[in-house]
Amino acid sequence: MSVFAPAARAAAQQGCGGIVHFEIMPKNVNKVVDASIPVVGDVVANLASLVPLIRSSPRIKWFSDIRSWKDMYPFTYVPSRNGELMKPQEVIQELDKQTRGKKEDVIITTGVGQHQMWAAQFYRWTHPRTMISSGGLGVSRRMPFFTFSHSMVAINEDDGIWSPWRHRLQSRRVGKDRRRY
Repeated sequence: MSVFAPAARAAAQQGCGGIVHFEIMPKNVNKVVDASIPVVGDVVANLASLVPLIRSSPRIKWFSDIRSWKDMYPFTYVPSRNGELMKPQEVIQELDKQTRGKKEDVIITTGVGQHQMWAAQFYRWTHPRTMISSGGLGVSRRMPFFTFSHSMVAINEDDGIWSPWRHRLQSRRVGKDRRRY
């Protein structure tokens, strides 16, 4: 795995970075990739001890790189023609349009897959903690359960999710004060 993370390896040689491996089982450290800094123990406790050491920086170059990548490689698709079914990207862009000005009250959820990527690409996120995604953690078909306590929820899932949830979706209504009626 000598080709893994060449910039991190170079930073380690210069003494200003490297590969940090958080692992609860010591026998797994350096098993696949050699870590510059192995951190053995509970990841939650270890990360919690590092949080106070984090210092913010403007990241001007990083955001400049991101802007140039967006210009060079924009998210595109061929829009549907009149009379055709809307494409998923168009649906998500319409959801974005319909929720403008209300986004602090909207939570978007996704499971795993292409629709997750479309939501990340075609919905303009303006508030933190307004996207809930399993991120590949195997909670598909459970995402609506996590979102019923919010005032407005848009669920972006594959077709298979609706069968076990149809009856619950029909019987739920959430008020502005977040209480269920």
